[in-house]
Order: sequence, then C-alpha cells, then structure tokens
Amino acid sequence: MIQSLLSSSLKDIASMPSPSLGVLSGHELSMALRRAYLRLHRQTNAACSDENLTADQFVLLNALKSAGKVTQAELVLLINSDANTVSAMVRRLQKKELLQRSRHEKDNRAIAVSLTPAGLQHLEILEERTAHIRRDMEAEFSRQELDQLVDLLNRLTEVDTNPRQPQEHLD
Repeated sequence: MIQSLLSSSLKDIASMPSPSLGVLSGHELSMALRRAYLRLHRQTNAACSDENLTADQFVLLNALKSAGKVTQAELVLLINSDANTVSAMVRRLQKKELLQRSRHEKDNRAIAVSLTPAGLQHLEILEERTAHIRRDMEAEFSRQELDQLVDLLNRLTEVDTNPRQPQEHLD
C-alpha cells in the first residue's frame, strides 16, 4: 500500500504543470531544469535499452566519436562527469567491446580510450533511435530560441554556486 501511495504521489508530482513565466524562485528554476533533464534522460534511456546501453553510455560513446582517442581524465571533462563514473562506464563498455583502452602514445602512465568498430556501429544505431527525441525538442523552438537556450544553459554552468566566503579584513 505504501508503495502504491508513493508511486501515485510521484506521478502527481511529475504531472504538475510547469510554473508560469513570472518571477521564478531558485527552487522553481531548479525544478524546471530537473524536469527537462529527467524527461530527456528517460526518453534517451528508453531509446538505448534495445542495445543494452544507457543514456550516459550513449553520451560517452558520442564524445569518443567526436574527440577520437582521449585519456579517461579528458573524457571526464568532455562529458561533465566524475572520474569514478567514467571509469565504471569505460569498464562496462570495454567488456561489451564497444571501446578499447590502450597506453597513451606520449604518456605511458596514462590510458587512452577510443571507439571500436562495433562501438561506432552501436552508436550509429543509437543516433538513429534517438533522432526523434532531438527533432521533437527542436520543433518546439525557433533557431534563435534554441541558440539562446543553449547560451543561457551554458551561462548557468559557469555560475559559481559555492562562492568562497569573503574573508574578514583586519584593520
């Protein structure tokens, strides 16, 4: 019964209307961003499930396609993740033979990661399966609005949400 109540409460919250475009509180902004991200993430996970991959793994494979052979540290920066998560994803994708790890050409201590031909093939399939998600999102906005949205989101990622406390000056 508790599970049923929790499930229905979560559905109620998920179906709540978006706040109007008045003055948003920080919480409303955070929740709007969260709703948008979770919607995209869930849709992408569903599209990737037939290939037994996740949305996050799809992002990683896409980054490797764009960047070529990179270190795991570079991959962390490319996909805005953390080292432990990337390391776990790399191990899983290597077991599936979708990427390979090798010694870095210039730094023998570093490990380079790159797509395998099978990884590229899976990625192409996933790009086709997720194309409708991108098309549907893009259809909601003009080109100018999309450019502005990307600019605004990029600005948000640059905001220091944990500023240092001002130091007291002793006179």
